[in-house]
Amino acid sequence: MAYADALRVALADHIITDDEEAILESLRSSLNISPQQHLSLLAAERAKLN
Repeated sequence: MAYADALRVALADHIITDDEEAILESLRSSLNISPQQHLSLLAAERAKLN
């Protein structure tokens, strides 16, 4: 999924910057990703980092 890939890139340094958040927000809007889906994907990607 493109959004999961974008999250992975944004989290590579363990910090989502304001610019990265703006890009992710735009992607969420264009891909119709709900806040709940975002949180689920974010948790999954963060778990992979640990």
